[in-house]
Amino acid sequence: MPPYPLKNTVLLTINKALIEEITTKSGFKLYLSPEYNLEQNVSVTGKIASLPKSYEGNLSIGDEVAFSYKVVSDRTFPDTSNYFVPVAGGNTNVKLWKNSKQEILRMVAHQGVLDIFWVGTYFDSKGQFQYGTQGTESEVERWMTNNFTFGNCERFTFKHLVHIDGKDYWKCPIEYIFAKKEGKKIKSVGDRVICNFIDVSAKDLIKQVGEIHIPETAIQIRYYDRATLLDGGKSKGLKKGEVVSFDERYCEKYTIFNKDYFLIKEKRVVGQWINN
Repeated sequence: MPPYPLKNTVLLTINKALIEEITTKSGFKLYLSPEYNLEQNVSVTGKIASLPKSYEGNLSIGDEVAFSYKVVSDRTFPDTSNYFVPVAGGNTNVKLWKNSKQEILRMVAHQGVLDIFWVGTYFDSKGQFQYGTQGTESEVERWMTNNFTFGNCERFTFKHLVHIDGKDYWKCPIEYIFAKKEGKKIKSVGDRVICNFIDVSAKDLIKQVGEIHIPETAIQIRYYDRATLLDGGKSKGLKKGEVVSFDERYCEKYTIFNKDYFLIKEKRVVGQWINN
């Protein structure tokens, strides 16, 4: 077992941090590049590996829990002040890079006796030539990558990832955990209420728009200002199965344990819908 984490923090194990594939209801598998939307394409479920020594709550080691996107998506980037980035230009025989210190790297193609050769040069922030090299295009590029750092916005480290005895663990503030799995049930943890969507058929409301006929089975409406309570909200006297009301600005959609839910902070629940 890993050591006790800091106060108000747990250590989690996550099978796969980034979600690189999704499976549709029909069983069709789609692959995606999570780095293009890292805030959403990350795992939000895992197991508790360690708890604070003084913890007295309702979580236990081994519990399967659901938590905020921030656990995995929060990341840190290196200082890029000395990174060289390309400067656009129209001449294919000249390549130019510059960093925030105004240092310059330049590659220029020259016609030799038998073939083209390239010259790579480095200029300091005052524009003074310091040193360089020449050779084929690939040789000069290799010289540059071995001696200078080039910008790459995808370079980052996960903020909450730690390595202990050769294993990966994720630090998670306890307030980030909003649910845990108990058998086939999902129980609310903390200040969130977990709700099922309310999807209704609109076939009796919309059957025809102008001259365009809409298939009745294709018309569905999802409410974003109300949902059916699954768990949580006991301090407000709420019960499972009730339809609760909230401002849609505070509604969060999460996919946990292979199903989609709405999450709302308990204080954001403003009422109940009563059927007459």
